[in-house]
Amino acid sequence: AMYAAWGFGILLALTPGTISWSAPWWLVKLAAVLLLSWYHGILSAWRRRLRDDARPEVTILRRSGVVPIVLMVVIVTMVLVRP
Repeated sequence: AMYAAWGFGILLALTPGTISWSAPWWLVKLAAVLLLSWYHGILSAWRRRLRDDARPEVTILRRSGVVPIVLMVVIVTMVLVRP
């Protein structure tokens, strides 16, 4: 799903007239999407360590659910409001 979202997002960005390249909102959205993709990689590494019976920090796992929520709120806000 992440690869499809990246692919369709790039296609949408390349569509003429879709994005005003002088507006700063798309840079904020791009940064949030890049952070979300980076975080996906971090979670994949944690999953592999858990599979190999490593013991991660419990506090990190408890707080890890907040990051994607905050990033998704930023992404959706940038698209809908376009400040």
